[in-house]
Amino acid sequence: MAMKEQAGAWTKAFDDGAFVRKNSEFRDVISDDGPFLPESGRYHLYVSHACPWAHRTVLARNLLGLEHHVSVDVVDWRMN
Repeated sequence: MAMKEQAGAWTKAFDDGAFVRKNSEFRDVISDDGPFLPESGRYHLYVSHACPWAHRTVLARNLLGLEHHVSVDVVDWRMN
């Protein structure tokens, strides 16, 4: 598909200007009685400073005091 065709498809998909996010596949929570147990060192974040959503996860990690429990790697912001 040519770039012009792709751009046209994107324009038609978002005619009203709204950002339509697909539903997340991850709908569980980390809890003592759930499938995802709260264990130190069990979870790891991969973030890019180019992504505002990733920035929010790092902020939440710090505000919740999880720095010693959830490790983080920052990936290269250039996608090449």
